[in-house]
Amino acid sequence: MKNLPKAVRSKAIEIANTLLEEKNDIDECILMEIVISQAKAWVKKSKLKKRPMQKK
Repeated sequence: MKNLPKAVRSKAIEIANTLLEEKNDIDECILMEIVISQAKAWVKKSKLKKRPMQKK
């Protein structure tokens, strides 16, 4: 996780904490894969929303 961009790492930690509260029996490796992919998708989606529309 330390090699992830700050925004992705922050969101990944938030998602991981939520998942750990809900489901205690998730394998840590599987949890990390899920969390990182969801965090990357969230950051990508939020960047797309912030980007101004380009004129053609």
